[in-house]
Amino acid sequence: MRVRQATCDDTQEIRNLILRSAHPITNADISAAGFLTFMNYMEPHQVEKRLLDLNYWTKVCESDDGTIVGMISFHGSQMEQLFVAPEFQRQGVATRLWEVSKEGLGTNGVLEGMLVYASTEAIAMYKKFGFKATGKARSPKGIRYTPMKL
Repeated sequence: MRVRQATCDDTQEIRNLILRSAHPITNADISAAGFLTFMNYMEPHQVEKRLLDLNYWTKVCESDDGTIVGMISFHGSQMEQLFVAPEFQRQGVATRLWEVSKEGLGTNGVLEGMLVYASTEAIAMYKKFGFKATGKARSPKGIRYTPMKL
């Protein structure tokens, strides 16, 4: 598996990966209304806009055949997104993305106090990465998360 900087050429593949992972049928933390809100955020022009924005830092993980199987995105001191294709979960993809991110972001102090809004399924993983819950689970706009900080 290879981790690399995401480009605008990856827009559709990133979008498909995330929407598949965040669908209410497979993710109990997202209601139907929450999924509609999330879909607006994941419109191709919105994804591309974030990929071009120098305030965002986005990496993708590719399988041996070049398919994007995971992605991680940061905006300032917040990890905005970490998604892994369902069929590649629990195979070290998220850990690999996190390790590469720590190497890339750790030198400029961005990791200190890093914030993430963790889905229920991801809490244990984030704890393994060193994050701690800073509050109770919330469900604004139909998307359930627990705030966590590094």
